[in-house]
Amino acid sequence: MHPCLSNESQTLDPWPKLTSDSIDFQFENNFTPSQQSFQPLPDREEYLHRLEQKLNKLKNNSQSDSTKRHQIIDQLCEARKTCLEHLVNSNNIVFENEEPAIQPLGLSAKGIGQGLAVEISRLLVPESSILLIARDTNGLEKTKELVNKENRDIFVEYYSVDLYNSNATMFEKIVEPIDSSKYELFVLIHNAGSVGNLDHLTVDMNDPDEWNKYMSLNLYSVTCLTSVFLSKFNSITAEKCIVNITSLLGIEPFKSVGYYCVGKASREMYFRVLALENPTLNVLSYSPGPVLTDMYTNISLNSKDEVIREQFTSGLQKQSIVKVEDTCQKLVNTLAMRSYKSGGRVDYYDH
Repeated sequence: MHPCLSNESQTLDPWPKLTSDSIDFQFENNFTPSQQSFQPLPDREEYLHRLEQKLNKLKNNSQSDSTKRHQIIDQLCEARKTCLEHLVNSNNIVFENEEPAIQPLGLSAKGIGQGLAVEISRLLVPESSILLIARDTNGLEKTKELVNKENRDIFVEYYSVDLYNSNATMFEKIVEPIDSSKYELFVLIHNAGSVGNLDHLTVDMNDPDEWNKYMSLNLYSVTCLTSVFLSKFNSITAEKCIVNITSLLGIEPFKSVGYYCVGKASREMYFRVLALENPTLNVLSYSPGPVLTDMYTNISLNSKDEVIREQFTSGLQKQSIVKVEDTCQKLVNTLAMRSYKSGGRVDYYDH
């Protein structure tokens, strides 16, 4: 069973048992906000109330035992120290709601995208090119540095693009300078996306403007860039491969993430139709598994559904977290073996 489908979950505990293996998750001290506006978490009052109850219980249980009281104080101090160290050592890049992954026509600024850019660069022959598209210029520059460190014989370019407001003209200007006669293979990797409004259950998703904004990033920009890509390169004989980074949530419903489920499902169907209409294309939807990205953290902290929050933060789920380098290697191996039908999907957990 896919770990995200597990029925086992535990009650959200503000103070779980401290162990060296899970210290990063103690005291729920990963409080980096997921919104640039630094809005308080929607469940902050509920969480603080439960935290207060837990601390009072610990206090009452340790009234007659000075050793227990000192242990509690030591644990609180350790959690505070860990949080401060995280703030001091972090690069102060505010979490965005975009899936930290490969953006269309290349790869993005961090997370899976950065990992894939590096992984793919190791396989490229001299004078190959990687074109990165994302919103975060600093992240793009960092990714370029990492790629060049791995392979100095390839060309790396990047474009900072707001994919909420993209159009064909914008993408045409990006691909126009590419000399298609120089290359034997063109790979387009899509992973731009956002989780959507986690405050809304499906019954609340009634705002056409919010729907249009969400789909502009998560579907329209994808279909638009794909169209431009094929218009530019479809007439040549070089092999063309299109990868859609998808999710388990594209085929399995999860409460409180309706926008995300609809976005992923619609993208998968788009690429299935694309593959059917273009039998010479190599099209794959790849689900990378539960990677600890900003989006994963956002869902685990801010989902309106308590069961989902508990499921995403449970000890069982933490044990199932997939490393970025592992899922990137899985995708590269899958593309190399090509044991899938064009237009199909492959999950990290598929054998």
